[in-house]
Parts: sequence; C-alpha cells; structure tokens
Amino acid sequence: MGLVRFAYKMLLRKRKESLAYGLMLFFLVITTVILSDVVNNPSIRHGEAYMGDFLITFIIFIVICFSSVMLYFANDAFLQLKSEELLIMGMSGQSFLAITSYLWLQIMMLLIAFLPLGLCTGYFMAVGINKVMFILMHIHASPFFQPLHCFLYTGLFFLVLIPVILLIDAGFVYRHNIADLLHEDHIRNDSNVVMLHLPSSAYIIIALLAIVMFLTVPVDIDRYAMPCMVGAIGSAGMLVKTIPHFLKKQTSLHLIDNKIALVSMSFLSEVLKKAKHIITIYCIATIMMIHMIMTLKDDPVESLVAAHAYIITSLLLSVSMMYLYRSMILKRKMAIINLYKVGYMLSQFKKIIKQEVMSFFGLLIALPGLYIIIMLLLLLMNHTISLSFVMIVMVINILPPVIMALMTWRYYRQSIIVELEEGVKDE
Repeated sequence: MGLVRFAYKMLLRKRKESLAYGLMLFFLVITTVILSDVVNNPSIRHGEAYMGDFLITFIIFIVICFSSVMLYFANDAFLQLKSEELLIMGMSGQSFLAITSYLWLQIMMLLIAFLPLGLCTGYFMAVGINKVMFILMHIHASPFFQPLHCFLYTGLFFLVLIPVILLIDAGFVYRHNIADLLHEDHIRNDSNVVMLHLPSSAYIIIALLAIVMFLTVPVDIDRYAMPCMVGAIGSAGMLVKTIPHFLKKQTSLHLIDNKIALVSMSFLSEVLKKAKHIITIYCIATIMMIHMIMTLKDDPVESLVAAHAYIITSLLLSVSMMYLYRSMILKRKMAIINLYKVGYMLSQFKKIIKQEVMSFFGLLIALPGLYIIIMLLLLLMNHTISLSFVMIVMVINILPPVIMALMTWRYYRQSIIVELEEGVKDE
C-alpha cells in the first residue's frame, strides 16, 4: 500500500509531466473510438463488402501503427522524466521488482483516469463527425447511434498495447543501474540508419527530380504517385542528411563569430539527425496520404475515411515529434547550463531556443509542403480540384506542426530558461 501511495503522490508532485502523458493516452482513446465508429457505423457502410475493403483496412492499419509509434515516443519521454525518482529508489535499496511496479502503477493510474474520459469524449466527438458525414453524404440516420464495436476495439487496442509498454518500462529499469541514472547518457541514442547510404548531395538531385517529374508528366492524379514518392524520399533525405551536413559546415566556417546562430544551428543539426526515423515517416506519410485523399475524392465514403485518417496521422506524428524533441531537450540541459556559466546571457538563450524550434518545424512544413503545393496547384489549374479544397488541405497540413512548435517552444523555455532564471535569483 505504501508503494501505491508513493506512486500517487509523485504523480501529483510532477503533475505537468503526468498530465502530458495522460493527455497522450486521452488523445489515443479518442482517436481509436472515432476511427472505429467511422469504419463500423452501418449507416455509412455499403454492405458487408465495405468491411472487407482492402484500402479501408490498410488505412486503419496505418493509423494504428502511427498510434503505437506515438505511444512509444511519449513513453520514452515519460521514462526520461522519471529518472530522478528511479535513481532515488535505487539508492534507497529498492529492488528491480519494486521500481518496475512503481512505474506500472503510475501508468495504470493514468490509464484509469483518462480511459473513461477518453471514451466519453470520443463518443460525443464521433456523434459530431457522424452528423457532418451524414450531411455531406445525404444520409438520413441518427448520428447518436454507434456500434458496440468501436468501444470493444478501443479496449482491445489498449489491451494489446499497454502490456508491451509495461515490458518496455521493465526493460528500461533492468538495463539502467544507479551509475547510468546519475548521468544523462541513459537517454536513448538511436544509431540505426533509415535513409539510403547516399551522399548528402544526392538527395538534392532526388528532390529536384521530383519537381521535374511533376512538371513533365500529364496532369493526372494517378500519374502523380511516383513523383510523390520520389519527393517524399528527397525531402526526407534533405532533412536528415543534406541540411545537417550543410549546417555542420556553416557552423565551423561562417557562424563561428555569431554566438546565437552557432548554438541554435548546432542544436538544429543534432535534432534533424537524431529524429531521422520520425522525420522520414512524416515526409512519406504526409505526401502519400494527401495523394491518396485526392485519388479517392470521387468516392465519398473512402475519401472521408482517408481524410479522417490523414488528420489523425498528422496529429500523431506531430505529437510524436514533440515528445522526441522533449527527450533531446533533457539531454542538452547540462550543455546549456555550461554555456551559461561561460558567459551566455538569458536573452541570448531565448533567441537560440526560438530560432532552433522555428527552424526545425519550419523545415518540416516547407520541404514536404513544397511537393504538396506543386501537386495541388497543377490540379487546380487543370480544374481537377477546387480552390476551397486546396485551402483546406494546406490548413490541415500546416496546423498540427505549428501547434506542436508552439508547445515545444513553451516547454523548452520552461525547462531551460525558468531554471536558469531561478538560479540567477538564488545567486
């Protein structure tokens, strides 16, 4: 009972970190409920064949995969924030089982708190989505009806995913001893390679090739699949290899006298390289799913499901990016404190943080967005799509990264600047 009380008190003591993880669980529950309702609602399903449609099943599978990725990154960030508590428990003589049980208890408490809230919120949001879909599809049915499957599938999703997360947490405790937790080296350093083994300049050629392909092939959405894939690979390679290589040269040759740009661009290069997996997934998913939405625009059910899946996927990937960024902020905290000790001012750190975060999310929007804009403009000039459709797609594409950029910037300032300001006051 003492361990349960301690886990509960520590959740309340670090309520901001606990709330961030709880909101992620809350969002996942809502996502699963809404998506299950869209797929299983008999009012919008065209017979039993709709349930077996390969494309719809594939879309749902993609969203579930992205949900799992999001939970993994959020859990990883949650573990980093718990390092101090785990260190205290280890130094006080607690066993592996006790430390692991402490983490499990906290996650289950958050799940118990946010799962019912997510189910209720997801139900009412699904009602609103049903109402919109019924109006667009001219369906005369009650939007309040939802099959039991949407709640069963949500429960099954977490029934499978939560034990996996608990095993990951147990592995984290098993792998990291007190000596590891005393240093920041325990923060995950992923060295696996996602991109092809090509020179950094090769991705510039690939990115330009995609633009040439868009401008030379006939204006037809079906013919744009290959240019989209080439553009996705080119933009991802530019982000994770070409730009970091360029920034490394710039910081060593031209930015050595610019104290703000030197640090911010060095941090930016590090983030782009460390986040290569999620950046690659983001570029490919964003471009290819928008292409899929336009391919299915003549089928109201499939296009709505694809649009819904794209919005969810974009949000999931943006949030995953934010959690990964938060983990890296923890790792570089000591480096920033050392820079402060050697003469950097608080006002300079504020500019560094703003420049780094804006550059990262700006690049994340701009490079994949370039191909999306080219494709949309070509189709618009050919009268294949409307201007309103172009505006909606652009807003949906830009809004999630912008929101995550603001949240990341705010967390960055609170984690670094506030701590430094408190140190100045103490002095």
